[in-house]
Amino acid sequence: MSVIRSLAPKKCPNCDAPKSLFVDDDRKLTCRLCGWKEGQTEDEKAPPPPQRKKMDWPLSYGTIHPGRVETWTQAKFNSGIDAVRQERYDDAIRSFEQAVDNQHDFLDGHLWLARLHDEPDLKRKHYGVIVAYQPNHEEAIRELMVLNGQLTKEEANRTVEGQEQVVVAVDSPVKATAATIQCSECGSSDMRHFEGEPFATCNTCGHRERVGHGDYGMKSFTMSILKQRGQTAKWDVGERLLHCNNCSAQRTVTAETLNQECPFCGSKQVIVKDALDSFVQPDGLIPFHVDKAFAEDAIWKAAESGVEKLKGFFVNNKVRQTLVNGVYLPFWYFDTVWSVKRVIKPKNDSIYDSSTLSAIQRSVRTEEMTEAENNWPVAAFTSPSPKLVNRLGRFMVDQVQSYDARLLGEHAAEIYSKDFQKASLQARNQLVKLLRNQHGTQPFGDEEVTVTPMLTQMQFRLVLAPVWVVTIIEADGDVRPGLVHGQTGKAVLGKARKPELA
Repeated sequence: MSVIRSLAPKKCPNCDAPKSLFVDDDRKLTCRLCGWKEGQTEDEKAPPPPQRKKMDWPLSYGTIHPGRVETWTQAKFNSGIDAVRQERYDDAIRSFEQAVDNQHDFLDGHLWLARLHDEPDLKRKHYGVIVAYQPNHEEAIRELMVLNGQLTKEEANRTVEGQEQVVVAVDSPVKATAATIQCSECGSSDMRHFEGEPFATCNTCGHRERVGHGDYGMKSFTMSILKQRGQTAKWDVGERLLHCNNCSAQRTVTAETLNQECPFCGSKQVIVKDALDSFVQPDGLIPFHVDKAFAEDAIWKAAESGVEKLKGFFVNNKVRQTLVNGVYLPFWYFDTVWSVKRVIKPKNDSIYDSSTLSAIQRSVRTEEMTEAENNWPVAAFTSPSPKLVNRLGRFMVDQVQSYDARLLGEHAAEIYSKDFQKASLQARNQLVKLLRNQHGTQPFGDEEVTVTPMLTQMQFRLVLAPVWVVTIIEADGDVRPGLVHGQTGKAVLGKARKPELA
């Protein structure tokens, strides 16, 4: 039998691709990559296939799918990866689609389909599947934010490049945009909000305006951190320049000031944003339940308690005067989901018969569980002392309302001085200790327990909480801080200081 030799070239004469030639329906050798045909003139050349940008994604047969990957699914996925490596993107899409059709929750297939498809709806569909199974998948969230207009392409690229964000201290005041709180009927700035009511009431004409009907739910931590990382710089603002919308007067306020009464015309101004977008507005607000008279009475009772009377034998701490102001303090509230791994094993110095049933039962074992810790508060301010505020106890967040500047009424409010990223680190450390204490109990005296909590999901919101801030002037001239919980009426006292040190 004679040997039949192939007359076809081993490589495409046009693109030099190996083993890319096949006989098409017109019986001509055709390259499946560049479209070259044997004997074809320049005028007869088929239009080139659409050029895709070369994939920058790392190519690997490994998968991120958390569960079992079926054999057929893995085979089609491997074929898709091979096609991507050879830049045969249409073939790759077909392979990944076959993998997903065979195993609908196969995340790696959805990930590559989202990467390869050009249509926004298809990209959104496949990235959405990934987020449904893995809420913190950074690439899927980032690309969905780009598709939804929440992140520009340039910002998204900066998050991928991993460039360290530059913190820029601003020495000059930054122009702020403020809203004027006034009645829409009579123009009075004397607006007041009563707890539980969805209205702000004008004390001058009695007109009521609906407030607090926006969204005050939790925000994705991953989305927020991506948005922050996408910015070229992080601004450290010291002062803001506030322009009065009523009388046009300008004044400089501290970076922590959220609202202020104009000293020239008396109108109430609430800062909405500044020229550098250096802060975000609160998501919610907890109204005052305790009025000023109750707060004053609570402070007097605390100052005359048995402990304070005992101190009176050594210092003249009798209250001479109190200055009481209602303030809304900013708190970050975090909702978290944790995967907790608990390993129980015998101590090294334990000796027992391994053949006994009790020894087998007490051998090394691993337990895994899911825990959720919701509405974990972290103070976002430095003054008054967060430690003193913590002594007041928790705030009841079930009474939170959607933030509206008109809800502030006559009370002052602060802008946060600790951003959500720093607050999240504090919350993580506190919650890790809490979970280790909860699950670190030892079943037997000769066993030891190792608890490893892993954060799997985090959401947060910024809430203004009501506190009566009291300055106490004592008979000996010392100045002492005091606080009253705006919901429960609980009063706490700080340490007295000399006026020059207060």
